[in-house]
Amino acid sequence: MSQVSEEILNAFIDGELDPEESRNVRDRINTSPVLQRQIDDLLSLKYMVRSTRWEGVWNAMQQPARRKACVPVKTAAIAAVLLALVSSALLFAWESYQSGQAAGVVATQAERPLTRVLLHFSSDSVADADQLLDQTEYLLADYKKRGEPIRVEVIENGRNLLMLRQGSPFASRIHDITSRYGNVSFAACLSTKTALEAQLGKQIGLLPDADVVDSGVARIMELQKKGWMYLRG
Repeated sequence: MSQVSEEILNAFIDGELDPEESRNVRDRINTSPVLQRQIDDLLSLKYMVRSTRWEGVWNAMQQPARRKACVPVKTAAIAAVLLALVSSALLFAWESYQSGQAAGVVATQAERPLTRVLLHFSSDSVADADQLLDQTEYLLADYKKRGEPIRVEVIENGRNLLMLRQGSPFASRIHDITSRYGNVSFAACLSTKTALEAQLGKQIGLLPDADVVDSGVARIMELQKKGWMYLRG
């Protein structure tokens, strides 16, 4: 099967293809791990461009602040997650202002809108999975402590569904997270599961705490169009 050009993939992500072309590209992505990884990389690149675009605005807003005692975070990745959330929040506020929707933005804590975060995991590294679960727990605990609403969805379409397949070394930890927080879910990509079963020549099961989506890539695009913050784990 011939490769899909990066220009076509970008047009697919941006919704610029007609319905028939879009269906054809999606069918090819669903059956090609190479194209799935390419789409993952393009989505990540678009997110980084989208967030760092406002770096100058953010830096200009900074003012000297008193030093405060803080609790060290477990990994540098957690700090990166928080920076991405701040950047995305700044982008939303700036675009709202430009479109004339900034009036009355100041609201009480109870009136703050729901923060929706999509964490995308496509690695086969145990260390990466452990780090992503750290990020997930930190976000949930931090928002709960501050009394602010948040909804987190973790989508895995990695090469071997490391986190969400039966026998996963993270089964008990994922069950603990979903039991303690009612605002988080974990979803496995059915296309990835089907491809893995064909490769192994046998059926594989998923954790009881795992949901299933037909296509991880399609789900990611759907949530991004609805305004969810995208973070690559």
